[in-house]
Amino acid sequence: MHRDSILVHRLASEQDVAAWWPGGANNPNQDLSAWIRCFANYVAFLDRDSDARKHQTSAARQKVILEALADAPEVVTLADAHDDGTPRTLTVFPKGFVTLTEIHCRNLVLAQMCDDVERQKAAGGPEAVELIVRVWREQTYLQRVIVWIATTPGPGLPFPELTARPEPPAELANLHSADLLLVDAAFQRVNVQRLALLDRTNSGAGRPDWSVFFASLAGAMNRPAAELMRDMSLPGLIAAASERARGHEDARVAAERKVARQKKRA
Repeated sequence: MHRDSILVHRLASEQDVAAWWPGGANNPNQDLSAWIRCFANYVAFLDRDSDARKHQTSAARQKVILEALADAPEVVTLADAHDDGTPRTLTVFPKGFVTLTEIHCRNLVLAQMCDDVERQKAAGGPEAVELIVRVWREQTYLQRVIVWIATTPGPGLPFPELTARPEPPAELANLHSADLLLVDAAFQRVNVQRLALLDRTNSGAGRPDWSVFFASLAGAMNRPAAELMRDMSLPGLIAAASERARGHEDARVAAERKVARQKKRA
C-alpha cells in the first residue's frame, strides 16, 4: 500500500522505490530486518508529501492572515462592458460582524422565497403566476441590496441600521445574473473563506462564542465592543486576535525555556 501511494503521488521514482524493496539494490536481504528497512524508507518517502502539505497549508494560512489584516478587497469584472468597450468592475470588501449578520438575514429571506416559488409552481393557477412574479421582483431587489452592501467600501452598511427598505443605487439596477454569481463568489473568498481558514486554526473546545470574543477583544483593545462589531471587518479582527494570541504563546514558551535553562545551570 505504501509503495503504491508513493508512486501515485510521485514522491520517489520507481527505481528508488524498487531499490529499497527487499532484494533491491539498497536492501539486498529478504529477512525481517530487510522488511523493516524497507518500511522505514517508504515512510520517509511519504513524509515528503506530509511536509509539502504542511508547507502549503502554512503558506495558504499566512496569505489569508495577511489579506485579512490588510482588509484586502477583490475586484470583480462584470459580464457586460461599458459602451466604449472598457470593462465594468465592482469591488467586494471584507465586512464587519453586524454587516455580515445583515447579509445573512437577507439570504435567509431569499432562501425562503425560493421555497415559496416552488410551492406556488406546484399549486398552479393565475393567482400563483401573479404571486410568483411578485416574489421574483422581491428577490431581485434583495439581491441588489446584498450586492450594494458587499461592494460598499469599508466594513459597514451603506445605509443606516434598521432601515426597513433601503433603495440601491441606480447603477445596480441592470446587473446581469452572471454578475450576481461573480460578486457572490468574490464575497465568499473575501469574507467566508478567510473566516473558515482562520477558524480551522482554533480547537473546537477552546473556541469562544461571539459574545466572549467581542467582550475579550474590547477589553484588550480598550474599545467598545459595539464599535468592533460595526467598524472593523470580522476577518481582520479574527486574524489580529489569532496572531496576537500566537505571539503571546510564543513569548510564554520562550520564557519557560529560559527559566528551565537557568535552573539547569544553577
